[in-house]
Amino acid sequence: MPRFPGILLLLALYGVLAVGFSIASPPFEKPDELNHVAFVQYLATTHHLPTFPAPDEPGAYYGQEAGQPPLYYAVATLLAGWSLTDATFPPRNPHANLGNPLQPGNKNWVIHGPEEAFPWQGMALAVHLLRFFSILLGAGTLFFIWRIAQDLFPGQSRFPLAVTGLAAFLPQFLFITSAVSNDALMLFLAPLVLWLILYGFGPDARRLPHWPDALILGMFLGFAGLTKLSGLYLWPVVALAYLIHGWLYRDWADTLAAGLLTLLAAAGIAFPWYARNWRLYGDPTALTPFLETIGRRTTPIDPVTEFQGLRISLLGLFGWFNVPLPGWIYTLWDTFLALAGIGLLQGVWRRRFRLRPWHSRAFFLLLVLWLGLLLLGLIRWTTLTPGTQGRLLLPGLVSFSLLVMLGWREWVPGKDVWLALPPGALLLLSLYSLIWVIPAAYRYPRLISPEAIPASARREPIIYDGRIQLLGAEAHPRTLHPGQRFQLTLYWQRVDLIPYNASLYIHVLGRDFQDLAQVNTYPGWGAAPTRGWPPDRVLVDTYEITLPWEMTTPTQALVDVGFYDVETRTEYPGLLASGQAPRVGLLTLRVLPLTPSQPVIPHPTHFQADQLIRLGGFDLSAPPYHAGDTLSLTLYWQALAPIPEDYQVFVHLVDEQNHLVAGFDKAPLDGWWPTHQWEPGQWVADTYPLPLPADLRPGRYQLRVGLYRLSDLARLPLTGPASQVLDNAAILTDITIQP
Repeated sequence: MPRFPGILLLLALYGVLAVGFSIASPPFEKPDELNHVAFVQYLATTHHLPTFPAPDEPGAYYGQEAGQPPLYYAVATLLAGWSLTDATFPPRNPHANLGNPLQPGNKNWVIHGPEEAFPWQGMALAVHLLRFFSILLGAGTLFFIWRIAQDLFPGQSRFPLAVTGLAAFLPQFLFITSAVSNDALMLFLAPLVLWLILYGFGPDARRLPHWPDALILGMFLGFAGLTKLSGLYLWPVVALAYLIHGWLYRDWADTLAAGLLTLLAAAGIAFPWYARNWRLYGDPTALTPFLETIGRRTTPIDPVTEFQGLRISLLGLFGWFNVPLPGWIYTLWDTFLALAGIGLLQGVWRRRFRLRPWHSRAFFLLLVLWLGLLLLGLIRWTTLTPGTQGRLLLPGLVSFSLLVMLGWREWVPGKDVWLALPPGALLLLSLYSLIWVIPAAYRYPRLISPEAIPASARREPIIYDGRIQLLGAEAHPRTLHPGQRFQLTLYWQRVDLIPYNASLYIHVLGRDFQDLAQVNTYPGWGAAPTRGWPPDRVLVDTYEITLPWEMTTPTQALVDVGFYDVETRTEYPGLLASGQAPRVGLLTLRVLPLTPSQPVIPHPTHFQADQLIRLGGFDLSAPPYHAGDTLSLTLYWQALAPIPEDYQVFVHLVDEQNHLVAGFDKAPLDGWWPTHQWEPGQWVADTYPLPLPADLRPGRYQLRVGLYRLSDLARLPLTGPASQVLDNAAILTDITIQP
């Protein structure tokens, strides 16, 4: 068989990539992997199948997987159950971000430690053994995809390899077939059963399987029903193959006999499991208690959102559906699928006369039916549970790959070399995912010596609970607009042994200490819990934080950090070396409006303070004014140049004898926009309430404002119209207090 070495090379490439995917993802960082391993552990230690745990049952890590058919777990117990008897599961990450690929950090569902390092033992050994078992099943999946394509297109060695390559190098296929999951066995059984149909009936359903073939077909059909509920979708596909043959060739007696043999073999294998479920739950599929365990959908279905989830998770979405590829890659994937779909429709239209009679393409119809049943099942599943997962369509990968490559071939007729382009592109994408995307999600933060902390980041250490010290912090950029993000880097060091995993909070506070943004996490975005910190090294802990669009500007924002216990919500005290509490605000940011605009000033003025600040005008609450009232004065400031220090604003009301009768002093914007932060050219509108004394006598008064330095109370030199400047104060207007 001269074509056989080609599939061997492809399977070897798949094996290398799949082993890489297995090692790149830490244990239990694949969907439901911990639950599947817990099922195997329970079976290995008790020799009984689990039942659904009660809501308050401790230690029932298998969770909803108790409702899964048991074939995969029985085989897995034989392979690795011996390594799980005394193994314990790692603690979970309480800040894990599952199912949201747009959220940064906390991609890890569990806490990883040195016990996972090679040489593997205990739990880590069992996980990797079962992952390698899944990889073997994945290789079998590809072999039968190749056999189906080869039997459908004899004499076209390149096209079957291209179809198989598209499946083999699909990143999501590599990710799932290197996980501990019954998905891997289902992916293997689906093309195997479909190939048995093709082998027994032929592409045109002309043949009828002999009784050994019918028996083997039923046996593997039963295995599919004993692996996942989606395996039952293969049953109507097999039944339709028998019906097509019987209807076309009218040999109903032989057809019914062979079909009955297949059905009895399948039912004999699968029936005991479904009978057990009926006895335990009153539901042969155990779907009702399954949904009660994981929770039913409570939100309406958004078709656009669900489709987006389907398209990205079919190509590649790693971790717990939270480690995505770059967005432009999904756009290219969409374009390729659209071209393939158009090509497929064009090919059908061009050959519309040659496709008759339809029964000559009977097996193609079964492949389309199989993919359609999976899609309908996925839609039904989406109505019951939140989140559309593309991996649930992977059992139909043989149908998908064939149809896609047939559509692609329409664009490059007679140019077989171009058939390698889609699989080759996916191969490069899988290498990129393996080398960069997946490892980056779980990478431990950089460790440096204390001397390597940048001088710009160093600060007086803050010591938390006598065990953790913050040696430095820096943010970049420090000037932002709403909706922009900044990078915060913290430099931590262990002072003493840390017997707990402390949670880190990062708060960005705006005006009046409004919480603009916050991060709650274990350090290192979940990858570096405090208990495992090495001594004498500094942990470089970096975060990207986005400011909300809805915030008042301009303003100064404070970045505050600290540690707390996630269970008790108790904060660990942080103190300076002097024993004093640090001030709120580790760092300050300048947040400027996106589009600075010239304000509409009711009463323009022309004053300048030391050539640094312009007072461009004011607004005052309308008269009449009475004793006991509070006047509302708005001043319009503009920085003319960078301001080197902070100044206070005073608002004075003086009588005709130049005596102060009322006054109000404060920092601009109540301290949230100190003058050293002001941006040259931008306007600052600031309101000052001026309470009038209750015993203020009626008469005429003068309203004056100015700026002074808080350290020595020296006023800033003020220039303006000579008649309106007195003692470095701007005379804004006269007001009359009514009786």
